[in-house]
Amino acid sequence: MLKSKWHFANYRRNKKTGRKSTEEAQRDASAYNRTLIEVSLDSLVTINPDGKISDVNSATEQVTGLLRHELIGTDFSDYFTEPDKARDGYQRVFKDGSVRNYPLEIRHRDGHITAVLYNATVYHDASGNIGGVFASARDITERKQAEAEIHRLNAELKKRVIERTTQLAGANQELESFAYCVAHDLRSPLRSIDGFSLALLEDYGDVLDTDGKDYLRRVRAATQRMAQLIDDILKLLYVTRSELVFEEVNMSLLAVSVAEALQVESPQRKVTFVIKEGVTTRGDSRLLKVVLENILSNAWKFTSGHAAARIEFGSVVSEGENAYFIRDDGAGFEMKYVDKLFTTFQRLHTELEFPGAGIGLALVQHIIHRHGGRVWAEGAVEQGATFWFTLG
Repeated sequence: MLKSKWHFANYRRNKKTGRKSTEEAQRDASAYNRTLIEVSLDSLVTINPDGKISDVNSATEQVTGLLRHELIGTDFSDYFTEPDKARDGYQRVFKDGSVRNYPLEIRHRDGHITAVLYNATVYHDASGNIGGVFASARDITERKQAEAEIHRLNAELKKRVIERTTQLAGANQELESFAYCVAHDLRSPLRSIDGFSLALLEDYGDVLDTDGKDYLRRVRAATQRMAQLIDDILKLLYVTRSELVFEEVNMSLLAVSVAEALQVESPQRKVTFVIKEGVTTRGDSRLLKVVLENILSNAWKFTSGHAAARIEFGSVVSEGENAYFIRDDGAGFEMKYVDKLFTTFQRLHTELEFPGAGIGLALVQHIIHRHGGRVWAEGAVEQGATFWFTLG
């Protein structure tokens, strides 16, 4: 009998101790969860299926200006500037299981607004039923201010760009008009100088000595060179300012037409042209012909010291883009001077060696750049040169 009472008492004590352990474990878990909630800098809220707040953290108190006991039991949507939008997001949680980065604005009791991104997910009770929604709201005020500042700066930059573009357009128009006026005004006196020099040679050649005739020939050569420079400057202006008209261009046919024109001008030359067929691209056909005219004319000119010459036009695919080339076996150049090739009025050879104003390759570079491409050259003295270009 005593033994039975001892067992019964022990059973009751163990049962009570077990219940106490369970209760303590639940309290410990609750305290742990509470600590996790409070340590978050984001506003955290639990909401029951009826939309009533069941718990909040201190961050929520701060963003609303209300204490925890004032918030619990109230409708969660009352604290947003757009309650209907907040409720729509809440319903979406039950439909989809969660929402991510849902934009809302929380109104503080003093009236100021906090922009937040609302993230929420459903939670379940011990029986597996949906117990409600666990939601967090991340303050994005600083991000919104940064975005607003970026928009303001972009708008200001855009305004400045428009103003500067307008100013540059006006300046360019004035410069272009000035250049055309200067060119026009210079042509007349140049023609007079050249004409009267020729008249002196023809009408008074018998009274001029050798030096006098040589001086007049030099005057004529200088005036003709200056006239050519004026024409080249106008070409450069045209290339820089003319509107591009993009179309399908057969580069092979353009190269053939330029080669035929060169051969007609100097039929005594022995030059073999090798032109790859079917090379096409998209671009402004007028300006691309200027490119081929200048590079092929250069190849023609710089092979003139050879009894026989070979000039080739073709294209290759390099790293996914078409690269066009014109190759010759003429005078070539030293690679250390390659950067001067495309500079206006820069020349690597004297006027006596090869005539020219030094503007052709500058024209080429302008045209290629306007097409979104690039141009470069390779060469060696008396081993020819290769000019490459791409089109965007």
